[in-house]
Amino acid sequence: MIEKCSGNTLKEEFEDVFDDVLIDIGPLSVYYPPGCINRQVSEQSRKKKILRNNYLIKRNQLVLVRGASGSGKSTLLSLIKGIIPDSIFAVIEGRFQFVEPSANVFCVFQNPYSQLVCPTVKEDLVFTMENRGFSQRKMAERLTQFSNFFNLFHLLENKTSKISGGECQKIVLASSLAADPTVLLLDEPTAFLDKDARDEFYAYLAKLKGKYTIIIVDHHQEQILSLADQVIDLDVGIDIDLGKKREHTLVSENWGMIRGAIQENYCICIDKLSFSYAKDAKTQSNFCLKDLNLNIESGKIVTILGQNGSGKSTLLKLISGVLRPTAGNIVIKQGCHPLAPKEYCRHICYLMQNPESHFLFDSIAEEIEFNYRKRGDRSGNISEIFGYYFNVDIDVDVDLSRSPLLLSEGEKRRLTFLMAVLEEKGIMLYDEPTFGQDDASCKKIVTLMKKLREHNRLQIIITHDEKMAYSISDIVYRLCQGRLIDEC
Repeated sequence: MIEKCSGNTLKEEFEDVFDDVLIDIGPLSVYYPPGCINRQVSEQSRKKKILRNNYLIKRNQLVLVRGASGSGKSTLLSLIKGIIPDSIFAVIEGRFQFVEPSANVFCVFQNPYSQLVCPTVKEDLVFTMENRGFSQRKMAERLTQFSNFFNLFHLLENKTSKISGGECQKIVLASSLAADPTVLLLDEPTAFLDKDARDEFYAYLAKLKGKYTIIIVDHHQEQILSLADQVIDLDVGIDIDLGKKREHTLVSENWGMIRGAIQENYCICIDKLSFSYAKDAKTQSNFCLKDLNLNIESGKIVTILGQNGSGKSTLLKLISGVLRPTAGNIVIKQGCHPLAPKEYCRHICYLMQNPESHFLFDSIAEEIEFNYRKRGDRSGNISEIFGYYFNVDIDVDVDLSRSPLLLSEGEKRRLTFLMAVLEEKGIMLYDEPTFGQDDASCKKIVTLMKKLREHNRLQIIITHDEKMAYSISDIVYRLCQGRLIDEC
């Protein structure tokens, strides 16, 4: 049960303390009762303490919420937004009070694709303003203002179904800010942004500070901490039964994740590759990729960096066979045998940017079992593998009968990476494999990539995490103005 108390009562009791307080929250637990149809969890894990302490969030503060992946950061934002318990049923036990119930709360979710509702970028940018009853003049002014800041003018007439993840995130951010919120909730708002765009966002966030109440979840803490007025640390609010917690290690090869080396070498040969989404492109000025040449062999990790919209995801789609080149050739060989495009799906695993694009079944267990069946055996224990990878006790913390769609975005990414590894294909293509991950989770993903390299996999990574890229890659390229530049 939520403790209810009016703003007037709070001010009367502690007038100086609660001056300008907008949100009074914690201690707080979330409880999913038996029979809850939207989240199936074990009896032991239905109740989770998110906040052990009380926090007072004042008007126009910038508050950082931090904690390990899966600690409840997105759950907390969903509670403040009202998604829990209005749309996702749950019982909230503890203290949660909006002193100003009429506050206009906007949320930018971790997965930006889930917030696109219109066919074109321009329509999406004005959609929220239209719903709030802005005048035509005000909408035009704010459309120009935020299109200019986020460099979106060249995208305004584009279809939202054709934009990159980074561009999508910019559009959602611009749309939310243009609607003039009272409270702005940002759940990993820079996860898909390149370094330059991320730096621009933090600079703009500094200008917004003091004008809005901003509550942000962000793993780039070195950049956000200097801006924060308050930090809510969820790691100190999680109840952990140390007596039941188990250690999971990679000391044994019998754990079933990676069974052995690929015997035949793979090679990707790209010769004078050019591509344009325009069907009638006649000059290279219309091409997003121009005369690319690239050769990669098994046992190598190659990383491609680049700004949002530079063509990185397009390149992976071309290699995987999702798109066909406008000019030039891509030849993929297994040993001396060139593969036909219809054979690619048996040899190439493509980890797409949006984790939800991979889910086919109603439960986590079914998703993992499906990949086990595809590889033809049941070696290894699913619970042990999942427990190690998610750093949980499978008997206490999670029920594999849950829908994968109910995981946090960081957990969805780790699940899809796990599914990709279990496919045991010779060529691995990763589009933003570490977005939404804390340091511990990133380390586990990198460890698996290194082990795959030892087992002769050919791996290509697209990422904005330059630190990770240079620490693991054999070769790093930067895609700039349609061409690859060797960074090593």
